[in-house]
Amino acid sequence: MPAHPGGSEQDPIRLRKLLAKAEESLVRAGWHAAGTKKLRAPGRRLLEDINFWKYQSDGLAAFLAPQFLRPFRLPLACKEGVVVANRFSIIPLLPLLSDNGRYFVLALS
Repeated sequence: MPAHPGGSEQDPIRLRKLLAKAEESLVRAGWHAAGTKKLRAPGRRLLEDINFWKYQSDGLAAFLAPQFLRPFRLPLACKEGVVVANRFSIIPLLPLLSDNGRYFVLALS
């Protein structure tokens, strides 16, 4: 999601709306409401972290799974979006890794 350097009251509100969209997607996919709230709990705690929001950059990416939250401050503004899948989607972040439009991806399994 796009964010405001130095923080803004809009940023936690935007994240709250994105978490709600993710929860709606999970319910449509067959998850129970109680399970989605448990999954969303780490994101809800982030909403209340005042120090986190004071030190924002131009963008924010957050990866959320059961009992897992990893937020990343991004140096560039990005589009707002939610991806609900079995794996984390990093495709929207790939432009951050290349200066000249070329990059390499190493996939191990």
